Amino acid sequence: MSQRQVRGTPFPGGGDARREGGPFGRRRAASPLIWVGFLCMGLLAPLSLLPSPAAAETWTSERLTERAEHFYRENDGEGMWWAAEKFDEIGDQENAVRWWVRSGQIDFSLEVDRLVRYLQRGRNPKRLYEIADTEFRRLLLLPQRPDDPRKGAAARYAITALETMAKRFGRQKEMIAFFEEARTKLGAPRPFEGLLRLAIARLHQDRWRQRKALAIYRKLLETYSDPKDEIEVGILQEARRWLAADALERMDLERAKRLYGDIVRERAFNPIHTTNAYFWL
Repeated sequence: MSQRQVRGTPFPGGGDARREGGPFGRRRAASPLIWVGFLCMGLLAPLSLLPSPAAAETWTSERLTERAEHFYRENDGEGMWWAAEKFDEIGDQENAVRWWVRSGQIDFSLEVDRLVRYLQRGRNPKRLYEIADTEFRRLLLLPQRPDDPRKGAAARYAITALETMAKRFGRQKEMIAFFEEARTKLGAPRPFEGLLRLAIARLHQDRWRQRKALAIYRKLLETYSDPKDEIEVGILQEARRWLAADALERMDLERAKRLYGDIVRERAFNPIHTTNAYFWL
């Protein structure tokens, strides 16, 4: 099973074109030639009624776990994804979630919205949420280095996944506390500290704590006034958007005009740079 190149693509909802349909997604739509093959198989279907010389391979949770752990050691995202699907097929939803999340940590192709739907429809949504939450927290708390793009992408992926799941399961307060703890444990290197604070602000807004959120946006505006890379540009621009919207609501037109003007100037100055910044948020 070949290992795909790590792309560092964003989350959530992006996903991989080869993972569509089904609880975990299926591979890319078949080509016309493959459909011809399916037609031939249909014509030969009566032959399938004949006794098979070999029984189909039977999987158990124990055997699948051994295979999945092998794929994990090999950093084989496709292998772990295959194991997750097999776990789902035999009804082991807990291991299905565990290995599905781990498979997405290789190339960041897991769609968080699809994951949340699976958790909510499971036999024990609370337990499934806890498993996914544990996996993403573990990923986020790995030692972070600003000059390590692989770990940086993993942190951004984990932050967004945790924020999204917390909102869907009503765990905003709990996640705010964890993100604050993560800021301390990670030593708050830029720009991870800014991404964590941005997520905290959005979680406060989801709990109707607008004043707390706005205080964070003001601090981010001050901290990242001289952005060093595309991620910091994205942090700065989101803070500006929320502060501008608040100024409009309070009819402070001068401040709103100034903030929106800064957003437009940033885009005009370097549109590609700014586009990439939004790509990460």
